[in-house]
Amino acid sequence: MNHNLSRRDFLKGSAAMTLGLGIASLFPSIASAEEQKDGAIAIDIAKTVETDVVICGAGAAGMQAAMTIVEAGLSCIVLEKGGSIGISNGSMAGGPALAETPTEEKNGEDVPTRRLFLDLYGFTQGTVDGALLKKSVEQSRRVYDHFNDNGITLGLQPDKWGLGYRCRHSFLGPDGNVVRGAARYQPLADFVEANGGQVLFNQHVQHLVYEDGKVRGVIALSKDDSAYIQYSAKAVLLCTGGYLGNTDKLKEHFGPAYVHALGNTLSTGDAIDMGSEIGAKIGCTWGICGNEMFSVNEKAEAPGMAMMNASSNLKYAHLGGLIVNPDGQRFMDEQYMADAAGSIGAEAVMRQGKYYAIIDDEYFSKVREEGICAYYGNADEWYVGRETRNDPFPNNETDLANDIEKGWAFRADTIQELAEHFGLKDLENTVEEYNRYCEEGEDKQFYKSPYLLKALTKAPFYAFEYQSSAWCTYGGLHVTSNCEVTDEQLNPIRGLYAAGVDAANLFTNPYYALGGASLGLSLTSGVVAGDAIVKMIQE
Repeated sequence: MNHNLSRRDFLKGSAAMTLGLGIASLFPSIASAEEQKDGAIAIDIAKTVETDVVICGAGAAGMQAAMTIVEAGLSCIVLEKGGSIGISNGSMAGGPALAETPTEEKNGEDVPTRRLFLDLYGFTQGTVDGALLKKSVEQSRRVYDHFNDNGITLGLQPDKWGLGYRCRHSFLGPDGNVVRGAARYQPLADFVEANGGQVLFNQHVQHLVYEDGKVRGVIALSKDDSAYIQYSAKAVLLCTGGYLGNTDKLKEHFGPAYVHALGNTLSTGDAIDMGSEIGAKIGCTWGICGNEMFSVNEKAEAPGMAMMNASSNLKYAHLGGLIVNPDGQRFMDEQYMADAAGSIGAEAVMRQGKYYAIIDDEYFSKVREEGICAYYGNADEWYVGRETRNDPFPNNETDLANDIEKGWAFRADTIQELAEHFGLKDLENTVEEYNRYCEEGEDKQFYKSPYLLKALTKAPFYAFEYQSSAWCTYGGLHVTSNCEVTDEQLNPIRGLYAAGVDAANLFTNPYYALGGASLGLSLTSGVVAGDAIVKMIQE
């Protein structure tokens, strides 16, 4: 089959197919399968496959939707861009926040839907679709059953972030150990395929088949078959995982700030691109799930999650001490980076482009030998610090020489030398003022908790330059409370759905200050989308 449509028809949203971002580099041997001739776009379709539902992405939302759909007796094909079931963020993330699960009940935790929903929705200030959020939280038990019934037990994690109750779960295998990657998601794929579905890999979905006002399938570039394949369906679900791997989109939404990708970089915004081609409304909220464990610097030259082990000196911005911007000025209550680094803290530092942790030798030595809580005097009030930040850094002195050589760390006898090295023009005045607040026991600028106020007086002094990092992105297609993608007039586009982080109005900015919210809502929104698709097809 050959699709040959004018650019005018494409812009009207008929069915034209254009080469997606980065496809020539991803599949160079078959990029020539699509050509433009005489102002038209031609794609040679090698074959057409029929199914009830096509799901784009085998991550958290995609696999939960697939299970929901095959449970209803419908057929579906899951098309995954990567080469395995263990490549998505959902297969690797720490664990989901869920409500009303047997694990919570067994552990004496009272987490009704109302409680989790109100904590999430209250944080958003009305920037999400409350009905969609509520429907998603209500599907917690079904997500639990999808894992538990297929051999993956959901354990319960400690309350690391001071929430007041435990709702974040972990994924445990038969031996009781945490499982990630293929070991976590292969049982779900097996269930889908045992019930009439398919999960296919190395399939880069490029375009929606959009005819007569309805989405009727997708066209995917198959690395395995070296060809374009049309998957015709009654409904299409987009859950391609955001745009963390698309540098241009990151710059578009977050400006010049460098954002180090910790998550899946195969997520390049495919859902946004395909939706845009047919006139879907793009959401207005853009954000990231920041890295709650450490900061980064591209000069450390450690790709992906390897950055976590590049140096113990990447952690000081998360320990409650002095942080400054490129002018050497404070710009936030630093406790936000300690207690909500993935959320409020991540948003604050990303707005600065680069930021700097300033410490003295007392701090540097104390964390090496005893940990940060000992430095601050083991304050009982600092729950989050005590539970998640108190491991000593025995290698910080050893790491320092390499960090200085790489150019993102510096040690000097005076604050003035630190300021001159990194161009922090106001640093001397900032440290002088900060030390005065510490001596008085009151932060008169940002009102930081007094137990985190420690004057920087003992030479030598240290400065560490940091940039932002993210596990995943937020922002995508505008959807209804049934995960239906809408057009610019907010009318549902027939046959098109989005879930997970591709559903723009499910996530807020800053990211929820609740560990596991991203994964939890991605999983549960997959069930919401699956239900809506089943209802639409069966009516």
